[in-house]
Amino acid sequence: MKKRKLFPPFPIATFVLFSMVAFIGCSPEEVLETNGPTELACTIDSDQILKNDPNAAVDYIVNCLVSINAELTIEAGTVIEFASETGMVLTENLDAILISEGTSANPVILRGLTDDVGLWKGLDIQGTHVRNELLNTHISNAGSSSFNGEDVQSSIKVYTGKIKIRNCVIEKSGGVGIYVHSWSEEDAIDGFASNTIRTCEKYPIEMSVYHVSSLDQNSIFQGNTINKISILPGGSLVGDHTWVNPGIPLLVDNNVYVGHAADAASLTIKEGTELQFRNDKSLRVTATGYLNVQGTASNPVKMIGETSAAGAWKGIYVLSNDVRNSIDHTILSHGGSSPHDGSSIKTLVRLGNVGTCCSNAKLSISNSTLSHSDCLFSLYYDEVSLTALNVTKESFLTEYCE
Repeated sequence: MKKRKLFPPFPIATFVLFSMVAFIGCSPEEVLETNGPTELACTIDSDQILKNDPNAAVDYIVNCLVSINAELTIEAGTVIEFASETGMVLTENLDAILISEGTSANPVILRGLTDDVGLWKGLDIQGTHVRNELLNTHISNAGSSSFNGEDVQSSIKVYTGKIKIRNCVIEKSGGVGIYVHSWSEEDAIDGFASNTIRTCEKYPIEMSVYHVSSLDQNSIFQGNTINKISILPGGSLVGDHTWVNPGIPLLVDNNVYVGHAADAASLTIKEGTELQFRNDKSLRVTATGYLNVQGTASNPVKMIGETSAAGAWKGIYVLSNDVRNSIDHTILSHGGSSPHDGSSIKTLVRLGNVGTCCSNAKLSISNSTLSHSDCLFSLYYDEVSLTALNVTKESFLTEYCE
């Protein structure tokens, strides 16, 4: 526990009184001496442990952009304050490791020299060591500006690296709380759990589609200017992915492809998850993928437009003939902004296309509501298979478009 240094005014009379008390066997409250904060070096090339001095209000000061090229461990309770436009970069050096290991009672604190939103840059995670971790770490006042000239302001940036983030508080970012856009590390933030991200100037999280499966159901997002998780443009899902409900909407600024060329993929969407699609974005299940949407009666999945109007987004396009393609207990609305694959048909759900891969596409929809689209279904060939059971259809012009 940090203890503040006391500077009581000690007039002569008080001093005499304390001396008398000490003489008869009692002692006054201890006045703790404290060391001033240590200025952290701008380059860390050898393994170091940053220690908590319980007698110091602040343990370390950062006045530059610290480059971490070795193993840096930050002890529980350590307080580090950052000057304006400073930060830490965990480099791609194979020996670079960052371990911030606070406890719930004694967290590591990384904050600005003043309590201003977006004062310092934040953490730039480029290293990929499996031991990289932020545990019970509070990060405040970061997100002042980009590390590399791109328009990315975030408290934590994971562009090429990987790090576990657990039981952390991220707040008062001048931009995004966490930005994850790693193309090569699909487990960039595996181990993400029970974090609180609040009062950020933009989104709590911006991430590429590969990393949405890393989100948990126990994190808290509060008071952020746009309290949604932004899925960035670009990329196709390969392998098996499961999206759970993080408690706030997933905002899709991306055409989501399940599968790529010969690479198989699956996307499972769990109960309560809400996907909001931006203008003309879509969800496409390719010939090598399948989609399994698992809402419940009390907690349906929502796949809707960011704008609550017909034609706000493109809709769902299924090319796969996998029998596991299914949508259950889902609210599906606002699709049909433009045709898929150059056809002239705008629809909420489209099945099949020309070619041996795609003329026999399959999809089962059950216990769901489809609404607010000029056309609900387009079936490209007679060979496609659409099974609809207990489906409610509302606010549409045409059920089937040819």
